[in-house]
Amino acid sequence: MTHPASRRTAPAAPPQEHPRAKVSITIRDGASPYGPDISLPQAIQRLRDGEQVTVVPVDTSAAEGDPRGEPVFGFDVTVYPARTSPYRDEPPKVNWGSKGAVPAADAALFAETLTLASRLAMYAGLGETTPATPDQAARPA
Repeated sequence: MTHPASRRTAPAAPPQEHPRAKVSITIRDGASPYGPDISLPQAIQRLRDGEQVTVVPVDTSAAEGDPRGEPVFGFDVTVYPARTSPYRDEPPKVNWGSKGAVPAADAALFAETLTLASRLAMYAGLGETTPATPDQAARPA
């Protein structure tokens, strides 16, 4: 009789890759998730110039469509610039559509997207001194 631990077993199948594994978060110019890709410094400058940017997760595994990746529907977050007027100043704002109940993996992706959008808004605040990094912008003074 052979001990169960000494029996040869078939190698385990490679783990299935989660569909969200090929999703990356990018910043795009303007209020559309289909705008041109821009870098973090470019996004900050756009916001300081009074323009909007959109933070969006994109599926880079899409076989057809946009070679930069297809936006993941419903997960785009638009960052509006700070507004100044003679009556009152308004800080940058972050806007996203109503999500409702979503699976945990979707909630995590949305949280990452929202975190980047929020940091971007703080980083491009109302004429404040720019910290060296977005992490420093997230820390209270």
